[in-house]
Amino acid sequence: MRVLALLITAIMTVSALAVKAETVKESSDLNKPAWLPQLLTLQWENDMFAGTDRHYTNGLRLTALFARTNTPTTLEEALQTFSHIEQGGLHPQWFTLGIGQDMFTPGDKKATTLISDDRPYAGWLYLSASAHKLSTCLTSSSNDPDCLDSVEANMGVVGPAAYGKEAQDFVHKTRGITRFEGWHNQLRNEPGFVMTWERKKRWINPPKKEWGYDLIANMGASLGNIRTQTSAGASMRLGYNIPRDFGAPSAIKPVANLPLLQEDRLGSYFFIGADGRYVAHNIFLDGNTFTGSHSVTRKPWVYDIPLGFVITKGPYRVGLARVYRSREFRGQEEGAKFSSISVTVKF
Repeated sequence: MRVLALLITAIMTVSALAVKAETVKESSDLNKPAWLPQLLTLQWENDMFAGTDRHYTNGLRLTALFARTNTPTTLEEALQTFSHIEQGGLHPQWFTLGIGQDMFTPGDKKATTLISDDRPYAGWLYLSASAHKLSTCLTSSSNDPDCLDSVEANMGVVGPAAYGKEAQDFVHKTRGITRFEGWHNQLRNEPGFVMTWERKKRWINPPKKEWGYDLIANMGASLGNIRTQTSAGASMRLGYNIPRDFGAPSAIKPVANLPLLQEDRLGSYFFIGADGRYVAHNIFLDGNTFTGSHSVTRKPWVYDIPLGFVITKGPYRVGLARVYRSREFRGQEEGAKFSSISVTVKF
């Protein structure tokens, strides 16, 4: 817990030193106290819902969204670098803070010796800070905001200090499931950092009060010792009263999803998507960066197929998703599959 406390203290100190006051327009949301989050989103991913217990086996993330008055200058400058898309000045509209933990295991629970041809045991405990800008793309034929640019920094630790073993043991003990016996083979302690940029573009706007559909494309890139990759994908939504946001999170990604709960009416939709990425580095497969550790031969091309259902009503949004992931390393018998549950509450 001391490691977590130090991480929280570090990122809050950096954010406090980097905060830049801005003049914002009067609105019901932006008039709230700067320290009060506008939205909270909790997302949980686990493969037990898909009947497996291996590889990417659990992910948990809590994200708080704040008004743009608290955007750190460094993130604002990074967003300006990537986002020359709006006519007029560019000012990030939202700032998010988050905390998360991911766990990875091989397939054999009972093996106590290192399994050389399966992925390493690993935990990843991190804090995140991101800036988001909603605007109208220059390629758009309407005045509706249809582009979302985000820049996020993740900082944390890989290894025993991430408490992956303790968290998994607690869950397995609570549910009466056999515990994994090989966590002493996990990756060594290593500080981790990832900087990610992502752009989402809504190509088709959903109708405001009827059945309809939309199409959202995305592309991005990540750089850091945790992962270095480029990505691109798209998703289609079909439903009733589809909110004019950029979709519910189908999988925990380097950039937190930005929910926009602006309407009180009931809405619901199904979605299906495809995301591909070229992976140049993945510490959870390539092993520790600065010390020798267990590793496997990473596949450079990986894709996800997410599908699910979302319901929104007033200040609440609940999403359920199933994600099918292709094989990530040589020798992996089959791709991963896991389910995701996300809950968002607006204050």
